[in-house]
Amino acid sequence: MAGRGRQPSHRPPSGGIGRGRPPTASPRLPAACTWYNNRGRGCSKGPTCTFLHVCQFYLKGGCRFGAQHCAFSHNLHDAQPMEVLSRFGIDTSKPESFLHEMFVSPGVAPPVRGALPSGRVGNRRRTPSGGEGSSRRGDGDAGRGTEICTFNLRNRCSFGDTCHNWHCPMPYQWQSRHAGDDTKDWKDYSSKINIAIEKQFSDVINGDVCLLGSNNKPLYVLNFKDMKTRPPQDASSLLQRLGLDPMAKDKDYDVRRLSTPSWGAKPAGYPFVTEWLWYWQDVDGTWVEYGQMNTSGADRDQSSLTSQDIEDRYQDQPDAELTFNTQHHQYVLRLRDMQQENVKYKTKRDVRRRPKFVSDDNVTNPRRNKPTARRRLTSGSSGADDSLPAHWRAMAEDGDDYDEVPLSPSGQTAGEYQQVKTLFEQQGMPGTPIINIKRVQNPYLWSAYVRKKAQMKKQSGGTDPKERQLFHGTRPEVVDAICLQNFDWRLSGTSTGAAYGQGSYFSTSSKYSNDYAQEMSRGRKTMFVAKVLVGAYTKGKSNLRRPPPLNPSEPLGKTFDSCVNSRSDPKIFVIFDSAQCYPEYLIEY
Repeated sequence: MAGRGRQPSHRPPSGGIGRGRPPTASPRLPAACTWYNNRGRGCSKGPTCTFLHVCQFYLKGGCRFGAQHCAFSHNLHDAQPMEVLSRFGIDTSKPESFLHEMFVSPGVAPPVRGALPSGRVGNRRRTPSGGEGSSRRGDGDAGRGTEICTFNLRNRCSFGDTCHNWHCPMPYQWQSRHAGDDTKDWKDYSSKINIAIEKQFSDVINGDVCLLGSNNKPLYVLNFKDMKTRPPQDASSLLQRLGLDPMAKDKDYDVRRLSTPSWGAKPAGYPFVTEWLWYWQDVDGTWVEYGQMNTSGADRDQSSLTSQDIEDRYQDQPDAELTFNTQHHQYVLRLRDMQQENVKYKTKRDVRRRPKFVSDDNVTNPRRNKPTARRRLTSGSSGADDSLPAHWRAMAEDGDDYDEVPLSPSGQTAGEYQQVKTLFEQQGMPGTPIINIKRVQNPYLWSAYVRKKAQMKKQSGGTDPKERQLFHGTRPEVVDAICLQNFDWRLSGTSTGAAYGQGSYFSTSSKYSNDYAQEMSRGRKTMFVAKVLVGAYTKGKSNLRRPPPLNPSEPLGKTFDSCVNSRSDPKIFVIFDSAQCYPEYLIEY
């Protein structure tokens, strides 16, 4: 069935900064294929691609080369664009007619130069282009978290203004607001200051950083431990080292760091994740990365744990205690206290967690690899085998993020085809002509699903969570967004309402889901068959944004995994965490 809730408004994106990325099209309309527009790569899907193979700047209304000299097509009458437009129900006799609502071309704001880090900062909306504009109110920001959208960094986010993650030009963004006032907006530091703070933060020897004004006088000192600023006189030792005179500020600031997901929370090879490194402070004051030798020349033993081992465990259980060995000693690493202790001598050492620095060039020219299985060495970790299914067709390392593999009623995939067909017919659609069935192969989404399943199993004491194959009917224009970024309630239609919560809706009945599958050209419809981790469920309510707690007396305790229309005979399931579902098959009928 097609999602729930009210239809999100599609506001024009604000002007971009920095990389000059084109605004993203409305989810109701087709977008230009970013791979086609990449001269060095090209699109591997060819004529079957569901994005337009035309110049993205032509669609935007500003290609400076013109049709005669541009390397990319300006012709919407070509066979491939015409097929895409017809899928979206656009009149192919006048394909140019949709251009005026395809993109809005606002003025591009110039980059902020010489911005002070004293609170005079750029305000950034979460826009498809990472553009500048009015920040959301503090309460809204707090509810949205601090995660930066990795898809937007690749100009692939399908949600646009409705994305629940931040759209920023870098995989990190430092922000500040007046201390103790959570009603105020978080303000971005300028691009230059943002990168400068990140570079200092990435260097493990730095416990703080002094931020200077335009006259090179210190404005305040940012402490990385409590993420607060203080007047320079509160850090006189730092100022003495810098040879600077204090200049008191009358306001302190709370500071936070927006970030892409940790490499410990995503499959290996996932683009633009934050690579967190873990260090301990040796007796000589040197900071040593776990799994590495002390580079100061001291003869120290090497830890049996690596940064990856610790980060994997930290993502599973941030207050865990890890026991590890060196050649001569045994230690306990307490993640909650950020300390390690020698089991025999009881000596304690400070621990720090810092990101590997990512430059502007690293974002502009990223290395890209498909996920692979990652061996988990830390005791007590989820133990998830996030390797890809053996029956999947091989995928190119530098190809698209996902593949749609056609299944055939005869040959090698006949059994798989028949299984999906039978499920579709037996659950309410007998005798319905099926045009094609495709297997969706998205390594990133699959790995996230497998890891979530392992996490749910661990949280339930080793019992496998309940898992079902369910149906989801939807609109044709959001099919690619689901295959790329998974199910999301913001892509759902308006007709289903939100009777059981504000999440993604799935049904046990293909007939029921068919009512919410909207027709495309020639009367065709599309429906997903999804793997869904329904886990423990309870009856939902319309105002729920997450499942209710298992124990009502503990509102902040463990919650149910999903909501349903009926506990005794559930037909509708509502999922609030996209990692609990995977778009396994796509049926066109």
